[in-house]
Amino acid sequence: MRLQSKQKYQFPDLDMGELMNELDMLGFEISSNFWENINHEIAVDLYMSCLSIALEIDVEDIRPEEMVGQLPLSAAGIISENEKSQIKPIGNLRFLRYCKILWCMIGIEDFSMNDVHRPTADRIYSFLCGFVNLMRFKEDRWMVYKNEFYEIEEILDQVDKSNDQIKQKKEDLNNIRARYNELSEEVIKRRRDNQEYQEKMRKLHGEFLQSQQELKRLTQLDQDTQEQLKDVEFRINTGNQDVQDLKDQVVQSPERLRNTIEELNRSLDNERKQIEQISKKNNELKDRQNTLQRTEKRLDKAKSFLEQILNGIKEANNIKQSIKEIDHHIEKDKWTIEQTTEEERLLLQTVEQISLRIQNNQQHYESLIEEAQTLLDQEKQKFEQGQAFLDLQGSEAFSLERQAELLERDINNSKVLHEKTISLLNNQHYALLNIFNNYKRQIIQRLNELGSNYNLQELDNKCINTTKNSKESIHNFERDENNFSAVN
Repeated sequence: MRLQSKQKYQFPDLDMGELMNELDMLGFEISSNFWENINHEIAVDLYMSCLSIALEIDVEDIRPEEMVGQLPLSAAGIISENEKSQIKPIGNLRFLRYCKILWCMIGIEDFSMNDVHRPTADRIYSFLCGFVNLMRFKEDRWMVYKNEFYEIEEILDQVDKSNDQIKQKKEDLNNIRARYNELSEEVIKRRRDNQEYQEKMRKLHGEFLQSQQELKRLTQLDQDTQEQLKDVEFRINTGNQDVQDLKDQVVQSPERLRNTIEELNRSLDNERKQIEQISKKNNELKDRQNTLQRTEKRLDKAKSFLEQILNGIKEANNIKQSIKEIDHHIEKDKWTIEQTTEEERLLLQTVEQISLRIQNNQQHYESLIEEAQTLLDQEKQKFEQGQAFLDLQGSEAFSLERQAELLERDINNSKVLHEKTISLLNNQHYALLNIFNNYKRQIIQRLNELGSNYNLQELDNKCINTTKNSKESIHNFERDENNFSAVN
């Protein structure tokens, strides 16, 4: 029912002075005899100006044209070269359609061809009043929703910036991919070289282990040969010393001496043979030592080669790490692009939501104003009732506060009086207790004088217990009094 009333709503008419003033502010040049000389040309110019202002349409796009010739009877006639001039009525139809839209916007739905070809002053007056009110309404809505429009423009600017950033990120991603492809070929080549170097390293490592074992064996053999050589030299020195000793001795038996000399010669020959063998072994050891030296040189070269290989492996690992970092940057850029795309989608969604909200606000604006006015009246009534209730509560609170002060004063007076009474009772109790003790002592003294067989000790204990119970009763009474005072 409300929507139907809105469709039939029409802007109210304005005073002539107010209407002329508003038209002058909108840029219309209205002469003094405008209302007496309204005709087809004036109405068309007026409608074109209003359409360009209200709908923001270019005048050249809606300018009506003169009808030339007859309307074509078929589509072929419309698109033929000879009858192109007959398409001009299409521009007239577009102009009339926009005029119909504008009349409906101002709440007048009975637009007809007479409003263009045979306009009247009353119809033009109603149209201009509705147009001025429409411009006022549009200006009010602009003041209400301009922040949303600015926000939409900012969001669209952010969307454009995000698109530029996405394009830049895509270009960077393509560059990174090209660089990645170049590095991939280099990495494949380095990996192949790395495998060859590892194979050579394994072979050289095996040769190195064999050379170490051979070096250990030759070193042990050299040590054994040196020990044998020292033993032979010791034996030669011992033999020479024996020969020298024999020369100094006196010869007793020539035959024995001859035999001894022959034995010494044979021993000497054996020693010479051993020395020759040892010399041969020594030469072999020297050759082996030279071989070991050459092997050590080869091992040094192998070590340097291995170091080069290790450096190559380190460089390959560095390249591999660089590739991993590039992959990480690629993934990061992909994530950034996805986030940017998501932000763009959210921004577009926000723009759509704001546009939808603006449309909804435009549709429900009048109902919201009515509801707001109703709520305002209700809130005013509630405020007045609440103010009266607050005044009543304030007076009651003031009276209660006065009563509380009086009660507090009475309680304090009662407390002081009660404390005085307790003090007086304590003094009387102590006086009675002293009298009782004096009386007890007099009774005991009297009984002692009479020589009674009564158990005086038991009597004394009973008196003491009675005194203690009396003191405890006084103490409990004072404690209850203090608790009562604290509660008050």
